[in-house]
Amino acid sequence: MDTGARADAIRPRQTGRLGPGNESGRPVEWALRSARPADVEPIAELRATVMRPDLERLGRFDVHRVRQRLRDSFSLPGSMPTACPSA
Repeated sequence: MDTGARADAIRPRQTGRLGPGNESGRPVEWALRSARPADVEPIAELRATVMRPDLERLGRFDVHRVRQRLRDSFSLPGSMPTACPSA
């Protein structure tokens, strides 16, 4: 299933008030795009941050392993679309 091509063809725009460098509270436009190699580390960091409380509660949090599992499963062909601020 090639979701990358379809995600690029359909670019819904959404607005939100949060985003890097947007302390002003003004709306920010977001668009979907195919994932890029440069997306791996920021997404791995976000995943580790979000999962940490639950994994710690279960006694299973390992900072290296949680990031490495995402790196190992990340692939570009047909990868999931990524939300990003539109330019």
